[in-house]
Amino acid sequence: MAHRDLTTRFHERRANLRKRNLRFQLRPRIDNAPFLGALFLSKQVAKRAADTKTHAMEKALLQDANESPDGDPSEFHKPEWIRFAENADEAIRLLHAKLEYLQLMHTRRLMIRFDDSEAQHEREINQLTEEITALFHTADRALKKITSAFVGGEPSASPADRLVRLNTQRAIASRLQEISMQFRSRQREYLQRLQLQKFGSEIFDVDAMENGAAGSGFQGERSFGYNSGVTAFAIDRAELDIRARDVEIQRIAKSIATLATVFKEVAEMVIDQGTLIDRIDYNMEQVQPRLH
Repeated sequence: MAHRDLTTRFHERRANLRKRNLRFQLRPRIDNAPFLGALFLSKQVAKRAADTKTHAMEKALLQDANESPDGDPSEFHKPEWIRFAENADEAIRLLHAKLEYLQLMHTRRLMIRFDDSEAQHEREINQLTEEITALFHTADRALKKITSAFVGGEPSASPADRLVRLNTQRAIASRLQEISMQFRSRQREYLQRLQLQKFGSEIFDVDAMENGAAGSGFQGERSFGYNSGVTAFAIDRAELDIRARDVEIQRIAKSIATLATVFKEVAEMVIDQGTLIDRIDYNMEQVQPRLH
């Protein structure tokens, strides 16, 4: 009896049917879009809840690590003197930024201008100088509180604690001394250039007025009267400029003198640090011969 072998074709069609069913299952249906979105949101909520739980566990572990030896939980606080040290560091950071801006303002102020912007620059420089002075005082007060006998209402815990405070104070004082030297140097340089500009402009104005008067000496009486009025106006304006610059110079000198006490105290802290290092070197030199 004649027959055909369809086994091979049967296996091929069955394999194709399985592949088609698999593609159909993997492809999302439009009707199920809200369901899939809700499923995705539920997974995100579950993930956030897990992250929150993990964060809570980490916080609990840190809190357990900061518990006191007797087992009573207590919130961990930094020592009060560390806060003062951080305040001094922050003041020094702001001083660096403001000194750079002050130098830029000095350069703009000393430029030759043909408008009335000098008064505005002077006001900005004066305000910036006052802010810098206040920051120096803030850093100085914070430095003094680092080694205070009673910080936060409690006495120093031990001599070792006082030594740590003293070393911290001297390290910050060294940085504050460096930036104070930069401030004084820039203020003195600006003061010298401002004085030079004042006297230079004064001589320049006088020479210009003398040349103008000499050039018009043989002209008519009307011309002489007109030039005399211009000369008098120029003299009055030059005197006003000189007086204004004198006030500015006095203000700069006062800013330097105001911080003299702060600079002296900071320098003494740094000198004490050098004295301590000298004592350590001396003790090491004395110990070395005894070992031999």
